[in-house]
Amino acid sequence: MPRIGITGHSTLTPGSIPLVADAVLAELTSHPAPLVGLSCLARGADQLFADAVLATGGDLVVVLPSRDYRELKIKPGNRDEFERLHARATEVRVLPFDTADRAAYAAAGRAVLDDADLLVAVWDGAPPARVRAPCPDPKLPPLRVGPPLPSSSHGVCTDTSTGRGKGPSMTTAPSTDSDTTGVEQLDAVVLGAGVAGLYQLHQLREQGLNVRAFDAAGDVGGTWWWNRYPGARFDSEAYIYQYLFDEKLYTDWSWSEKFPGQPEIERWLHYVADRLDLRRDITFNTKITSAHFDEDRGRWTVRTDAGHVLDTQFFVSCAGMLSAPLTDQFEGQDSFAGQLVYTSSYPAGGVDVAGKRVGVVGIGATGIQVIQTIAPDVGHLTVFARTPQYVLPMKNPRYGPEEQAAYKARFAELKATIPHTFTGFEYDFEHAWADCTPEQRLEILEETYQDGSLKLWLAGFGEMFFSEEVSEEVSEFVRDKMRERLVDQHLIDVLVPTDYGFGTHRVPLENGYLEVYRQDNVDLIGVKDNPIARIRPEGIELTDGTVVELDVIILATGFDAGTGALTRIDIRGRDGRSLADEWGRDIRTTMGLAKHGYPNLLTTAVPLAPSAALCNMTTCLQQQTEWITRAIRDLRVEGKSVIEPTEQGEDAWVAHHEETAGATIVVNTTSWYLGSNVPGKPRRLLSYIGGVGTYRQLCEKEAADGYPAFERR
Repeated sequence: MPRIGITGHSTLTPGSIPLVADAVLAELTSHPAPLVGLSCLARGADQLFADAVLATGGDLVVVLPSRDYRELKIKPGNRDEFERLHARATEVRVLPFDTADRAAYAAAGRAVLDDADLLVAVWDGAPPARVRAPCPDPKLPPLRVGPPLPSSSHGVCTDTSTGRGKGPSMTTAPSTDSDTTGVEQLDAVVLGAGVAGLYQLHQLREQGLNVRAFDAAGDVGGTWWWNRYPGARFDSEAYIYQYLFDEKLYTDWSWSEKFPGQPEIERWLHYVADRLDLRRDITFNTKITSAHFDEDRGRWTVRTDAGHVLDTQFFVSCAGMLSAPLTDQFEGQDSFAGQLVYTSSYPAGGVDVAGKRVGVVGIGATGIQVIQTIAPDVGHLTVFARTPQYVLPMKNPRYGPEEQAAYKARFAELKATIPHTFTGFEYDFEHAWADCTPEQRLEILEETYQDGSLKLWLAGFGEMFFSEEVSEEVSEFVRDKMRERLVDQHLIDVLVPTDYGFGTHRVPLENGYLEVYRQDNVDLIGVKDNPIARIRPEGIELTDGTVVELDVIILATGFDAGTGALTRIDIRGRDGRSLADEWGRDIRTTMGLAKHGYPNLLTTAVPLAPSAALCNMTTCLQQQTEWITRAIRDLRVEGKSVIEPTEQGEDAWVAHHEETAGATIVVNTTSWYLGSNVPGKPRRLLSYIGGVGTYRQLCEKEAADGYPAFERR
């Protein structure tokens, strides 16, 4: 079988990954399958290379710095890349990682692939060179940052008898220059390659725009790429957590269960990206660090941590509502002698918890999934709980061909219904509290509870969001269900909420979670009145001086929801105004789609829209990206180039949002729904609570009426 290799600097810039993909694909088409692939540390490019080789039915040989990644002092993201390659490899060769002399390491990497018939070699962001092995001159250029060297200076042995891979990404490379040299000209930059980013990229490409998406992750998936922690899964039914713009795209994918886990979800998003051929316009492993609007030109200058400089008309954020994790919250975290991980960046290869003393901090939706999943495997589990959560039991039946055919047959029904319900789920509020007798109310509560989904929360009685009396009755119903399962009074005191109403915080689904606390090897510590003081080398110390000794600490400590993804980027609008500064004073948007003072910045999953929290995410994100696509199309059709909310338009939306939120009891609570988990964050209900269907109607009216809340010029 032909043996094709790939190698590069350990400091290969992520901007080179699309170039590598082009070159590798070009080579694969010129050789008979199957192939043997040999890969040596070209970062995210290795994964693309592995995908292409394995698709031929061939074997994958990888060169990695170690077989035990826990011993490597490298970034978690790089460690994850190594683990994924290791798991997919037919053969693993070990080349110890030498951070002191990276050029020498890269040269050694080429040498260890001397059995390749052909190498694809990449250094420092330069376009890939085809290298016949063995190469007579293994010397590599020194580490450098900036525009690529001329092709004659790449320091590699190139075979000029055949051309490099074709495609637009092969013609330019990123630059850090301040002038236009090396600056990539685009119509739109999309931030994020998750559910929203993939669909937004697809729509804008279909409109004929020159667009590129950027994501810090190593592949598509957004939150489903990062959230690899044990037990991560949907709490929306799988058949509604899908794109509804293409029936064949919908029906050609089959879910294995009602609430699938993270690996299956990630595979689905890979399927979508491949079906729509999206990866060629996505740059992975790359963070956008700044975006500044030039008023004279009406364009954004966007920069990345890999050195890209992008000149773009539109900057579209699809960064996600929960993509800015809260970290470094406890003194002494770096001193812990064991392994400390965040659920938001959990190692792809997992964490060995078997027989160990494990501490989990946080009992929100994520913490609950982790706790119930690892409890059977740990030696001893200690849960540090602050805010108790109302929970609902999940029923998760497996799907075979019959069940899959049944939900696929409902495509037209679901497409017509889901976008217009209160929360973007298939069910909706059907009963009025006042119209039911006490017996009927109890029957409805029991029926929705036994559904094994979020139906009790999202299709029980809508009055529980407005009436303290109704809220208390529904809350007490759920409390009783939890008490029956917990039995022990200490567990009840720590885990059953009493100071806020059911549904006013995020409601997690669980499977055996409450029963975990009745295991002999599980301790529950309430930290509301005895907070965590610091993390010590041996474990966690509480305010009263108690030290819990641990081998592993798992932090499920939440996110800076809605705003954090953008406030961590230096975004500057007209007159140099800073989005981080403005949202630090007052969280305001226009329909969650744009922000006054930031022309051509269009947004999804930011505050003051249902997608910030209260929605089946695919429902709301599809709607928002479709609105953005229409707004850009309408602007271009009319020969205009800039769209920006007016101050009056934004004031009107904020006032409507506040009036709608103020009619509910949700705003009387303390949770991440109001930014309460982030010190100093302005208090405002992040999500529009007027309903998904109502919000959609208002957005459609805004567009149909000629965008009266916006200035278009």
